Amino acid sequence: ESKNAYLKTPVHLEEIIALEIEDSVQLATEKQVTVTTVFPASSLPVLMLDQEMMRLAIHNILDNAIKYSPADKNVEISVAINQTTVEVVIKDSGIGIPKAQHKKLFSMFSRADNAVAANSKGSGVGLFIAKEIVEAHQGKIWFDSVENKGTTFHITLPLK
Repeated sequence: ESKNAYLKTPVHLEEIIALEIEDSVQLATEKQVTVTTVFPASSLPVLMLDQEMMRLAIHNILDNAIKYSPADKNVEISVAINQTTVEVVIKDSGIGIPKAQHKKLFSMFSRADNAVAANSKGSGVGLFIAKEIVEAHQGKIWFDSVENKGTTFHITLPLK
């Protein structure tokens, strides 16, 4: 996929997030997981993004966060504005990712052993795709995770 294949238009990030949360209501309800958001008090700047692609990236991470969270847990999506970037943080209290598998998590078809055990459905391409999309927007994606404690994904996107 060449970088030119992305159609960047002025986008409100909070709208993308709201749409993705709306799309995940059914899964969250089935899993008895609550999704909450924390947005800055000031309105977020408009970013030049490919809306569909960025929705897909956020969808893939949010979907995993809900899927691998136990019932009655919360998935929190927060957004912060830094000097040169906007940061989206998706934090869950799920099964976490074993340390040995951190390095290969963004590889094509990579799935953590405990993820395979917890959920047989899953192609192992979601995070690979999310990384491709974020990087095509000159952004960065990374995560912190402790097994059995949860995972926090960070996406930063340039303001300009």
